[in-house]
Amino acid sequence: MNKVTITTMFEKYIESINNPFIKETIKLYDRKDREKRGLFVIEGRKELSLALKYNVQMEHLFYCLEIIDEEGKKLLSSIPSLPKTKVSTKVFEKIAYRGTTEGLLGIAIQPCRKLDDISTQKSFVIILEKMEKPGNIGAILRTANAAGADAVIVCDEISDIYNPNVVRTSLGGLFATPTVQSTTDQTIAWLKKNSFSIIASTPSASYLYNQIPLQENIAVAIGSEKDGLSEPWLREAHYKVLIPMVGEVDSLNASVSAGILIYQYSKKILHN
Repeated sequence: MNKVTITTMFEKYIESINNPFIKETIKLYDRKDREKRGLFVIEGRKELSLALKYNVQMEHLFYCLEIIDEEGKKLLSSIPSLPKTKVSTKVFEKIAYRGTTEGLLGIAIQPCRKLDDISTQKSFVIILEKMEKPGNIGAILRTANAAGADAVIVCDEISDIYNPNVVRTSLGGLFATPTVQSTTDQTIAWLKKNSFSIIASTPSASYLYNQIPLQENIAVAIGSEKDGLSEPWLREAHYKVLIPMVGEVDSLNASVSAGILIYQYSKKILHN
């Protein structure tokens, strides 16, 4: 295998964790700073590759030659115009949320996606309302992409979708499946306007999740583990569904519940 050389790509080299650029990068792990600057961090070769594939605009890329592998070097070679900075192992471990992360970390501009950007032709969307755990949001984004969902809408978010743990656990699903942040009122109005059938997941439902007829446009709404869906979703839902449980526990992790529902409904849509 031919090794890829990237020595000609160096713009600068940072070896101190006290460098101002490094300090500004670390601040992006704080939500207020992310929102103020409209930026976020992407770590890992696979995640960066998907971000570039789906036209996420990158501002800068850090890499560490002591950690990066040959595939990572190929990725660097494929984006010669993107500003890059070589950093020491110590610096990379300081800026990386996941430690080494294959020696690649990018700063990207937060995509500005809107509800009207979502397809409304035989569309299947996932609604997440007030979901508080970033890991659950990321896992659901990953499942939604694997199952072929058309979009994920995060309503009245407690954790923003650019939280580093959301980005990490989605494994690129955040970029590959259109993901929109909105409010409950705006989302319900948009779903009504585009003739979506709203399916609300709730333990007080009268239908099992596999007992309902499906229309062409489907929106599956899932609430937080603590509070479930709010009253507007329960009021506007065409169907309220539950996942039966026969053991001693009385609830499932939100990402597990979402996975069951997503595959139940996407399977039927994809086979129509």
